[in-house]
Amino acid sequence: MIDFYTADTPNGDRVELTLNELGIVYRKHVLSLSSGDNYKTAFLKLNPSARIPVIVDHDQLHDGKPLTLTQSASILLHLAEKEGKLIPFDKTSRAKALEWLFFDATDTATTHFNAFYLGINNHTKASLVLKSRIMKYYAVYDQHLSSSAYLAGDEYSIADIAAYPWAKTIEPPEMKKLHHLQRWINEIGQRTCVKNHYE
Repeated sequence: MIDFYTADTPNGDRVELTLNELGIVYRKHVLSLSSGDNYKTAFLKLNPSARIPVIVDHDQLHDGKPLTLTQSASILLHLAEKEGKLIPFDKTSRAKALEWLFFDATDTATTHFNAFYLGINNHTKASLVLKSRIMKYYAVYDQHLSSSAYLAGDEYSIADIAAYPWAKTIEPPEMKKLHHLQRWINEIGQRTCVKNHYE
């Protein structure tokens, strides 16, 4: 059994999409970030940085206690390896999956969050600079997807799941020239677990 602590954010979405895609049984605990649930003592014991998502994997022990993991990319990798799915087995494909997973975690998603944060705090100029950078990142995705069905090759993986929740928020005018990225977004959006999650 896994306890899953989340909120309505792309980082939370990617973990829930992975849990559902893998068919893992879990208990979902929804936190209200606006109410400060993530700063309550019980949650801070799980993650002192007060960030979601967090999982507690009761089936795997660490120092005699259930394994607690933070950082969505780390959680996705753990879940995929735990079930032996959504991560390629051959070394080359696995390396490519991890490359795209970390590109999303360190570059794309971080820039998205910073642009969003600055935008809601009226730092418009900085937000626009970051949004421009985001579209340059997505041009890289688009070029790659022109010759690849998914980010790590022919199979859907945690690299795709990690990138999808933010990518789906791109507005149509900005997506106009990114045909391969749009194809990828549309295909992932038709997956049963994805449709059920966002309905």
